[in-house]
Amino acid sequence: MNPRQAGITLIEVLVALVLLSTGLLALGSLQLDSLRSVRAAGVRSRALGLSREILEQARADPSAVPDARAWNVRAARRLPSGRVRIAPGTHLRVTVSWRERGDRRGRLVLEGVP
Repeated sequence: MNPRQAGITLIEVLVALVLLSTGLLALGSLQLDSLRSVRAAGVRSRALGLSREILEQARADPSAVPDARAWNVRAARRLPSGRVRIAPGTHLRVTVSWRERGDRRGRLVLEGVP
């Protein structure tokens, strides 16, 4: 075998390793983004469930306004830095907020007739 051919083979192997490494890094990045999206969807789902519970309680007893303090305790347990704001009126407005990644905050607003 010619020494020049051995050098070309080594370069080809190095290029293949660089391409393989880049591909694996890209796959790792996609996996991380996917996990973040799944986590965010789970938090949104818990926030929706919490706000639905508040509206259902209001429908069960229309004369009583849901206690925001008690619901804030539940929100803090279920959501990262979760908070609930309840605005009574002809339509009950429930706002659930939580801390998302970084300094961003998520927010969900549901309205219903008690």
